[in-house]
Amino acid sequence: MIMLTPIKDKKPKSKKQVQQNILAKGANQKTKNPASSKQPVQRIGKNLIRSNYDKLTQFEADKAKRISDLVLSITIPKEVPPCRLGSVYGTYETACANPYALCNPYWSANNATGFLFRDPYRFFICPFNIGSNVASVYRYDYLNFPMTGAQQQVPGYPLQYVSGPAPHGPTLYPGRMPGQVRSWYWMTFGRFEMSNPTSQTMRCYIYADHGNVGPAGDMETVIDVAAGGLLSYSVLEAGYFAVDLSFGGNVSYSGYLQLTEINTVGPLSTYAHKAIPDMKSNQSKALGIKLYGASLLYSNQASPLNRQGKLAACQIPAGTDWRAYTVYDKISELKEAYTSTAVNGYYGYLKSTSSKDYEFKNQFVSTQAGVQQAWWDKSCSSDWLALAVQVTDPGGQDAVFTYSAALEYRTNDQWAVVKKPVADDDDVLKALELVSKAPQHFENPIHLNDIWEWVKNATYTVVKGISDVLPFALKVGTAAAPILAAMV
Repeated sequence: MIMLTPIKDKKPKSKKQVQQNILAKGANQKTKNPASSKQPVQRIGKNLIRSNYDKLTQFEADKAKRISDLVLSITIPKEVPPCRLGSVYGTYETACANPYALCNPYWSANNATGFLFRDPYRFFICPFNIGSNVASVYRYDYLNFPMTGAQQQVPGYPLQYVSGPAPHGPTLYPGRMPGQVRSWYWMTFGRFEMSNPTSQTMRCYIYADHGNVGPAGDMETVIDVAAGGLLSYSVLEAGYFAVDLSFGGNVSYSGYLQLTEINTVGPLSTYAHKAIPDMKSNQSKALGIKLYGASLLYSNQASPLNRQGKLAACQIPAGTDWRAYTVYDKISELKEAYTSTAVNGYYGYLKSTSSKDYEFKNQFVSTQAGVQQAWWDKSCSSDWLALAVQVTDPGGQDAVFTYSAALEYRTNDQWAVVKKPVADDDDVLKALELVSKAPQHFENPIHLNDIWEWVKNATYTVVKGISDVLPFALKVGTAAAPILAAMV
């Protein structure tokens, strides 16, 4: 038996519809044969859907690529080549890099925390287990530093690793408040030592910041050290410490400053202050650094049963002290906090605080004698990222933090590859607009292809001038968003 399907009546096409069909067919033929087009279009990304990139002119395709490269470099700095954002007028040739490092979290009261900053000399803070009756030593030797009879702030020289565990890596950088050279070093428990090799009495003004008096700290005590003597100040409460000096008259100081963290009674954990990887070997080459991308990945290879727990993350406003957010409960109660289970891990990146985040900054000074000073901003003038993971069985974890950066820097180093940026100011502004509207926190593993696809298609909508599109209207948790496919 043959079944007949009735044919629906079709209305006759208007003259306008016929013309539109002819134009559309001609456009499709040009797409299928790029060689016949006067403006061949290059593919701008392997995951940009065909119907989108075929609609771009060559000019639009180039612009979309520049914007997407910038967005990807900010959101996933470890996975893509770094970019050059340039300056307002784009006159400088710059170098760029995307360094990263890994460290294992230390669990304290079932919590592991990590804090990510937009600062090359204090890029990542996390707990570190030094151990019991084991000394971690960092030191700097001054050489002919001029001192006067008045109280004088001692500039912040990076302390070099000497012996024992190295929570801060090869170098412990100090913090400075804007407009000051007084230098603050982190200590949890141990000894703060400073030698006096001069023939005069050395007066030491000890300053401390235990998190309750603001970033400028407060004077804690004054100690006189006789000629040839040694200041040995016991640190019994964790915090940042600094010392000013004065002598009876002008002297040339060649003593040393040494920090020794140790606990002879029981185990000791401190907070590691980690700079961007290889900062020490590159700091003298960078005349100015623009740290525009920073991301944090928490992954756990333990069994699903041991990974049970919860995590919270949040971008914290500038000027806020990280010590107020060292446990899950403190972060999760924030209005803007992202919370999830700990089973699938976490990935997040820093969004910008203001346009100042994308300026070249110089927190390094080298004297004619070759003495180098480098420091981080103790006032914390940019937002930072806080993450806390809470599990039921800390002993069963196999977790790791991966912190990554994307930076651009000015340099005279002839070994560095320097180029002028290809992105213009409008490209940067449009890229930052996309980043500001993109989701920030994800579960891990991340489907990087989905992120790539989202960024590529979002840049398409920008260069075409489309404002009412899906990526801008997304809300966290919307199943339709390709980028949120990572959250499975």
